[in-house]
Amino acid sequence: MKFIFLILISIVVVIFAIQNSTIVTVTLFTKTFEGSLALVIVLCYLLGVLSGLIYVIPSIIKKNITISDLKQKLSNQAKDTPKKS
Repeated sequence: MKFIFLILISIVVVIFAIQNSTIVTVTLFTKTFEGSLALVIVLCYLLGVLSGLIYVIPSIIKKNITISDLKQKLSNQAKDTPKKS
């Protein structure tokens, strides 16, 4: 479901970017850049996705480590438990 939502958002962003192809000026501190509005929109979208991934990756890694530890504990408990005949 999340993947479908991500695809739909991406499609909307691309359509919006294609329909807005005028040249714009972007000023960042003292630097000035000129480019199509579509390029600016897509770059901002990609920066948002990248920053979101950077924010989420540590928690994903932590959860994977926790899952691995719990699987190891479960495996050890299964080995220690005597089997009933």
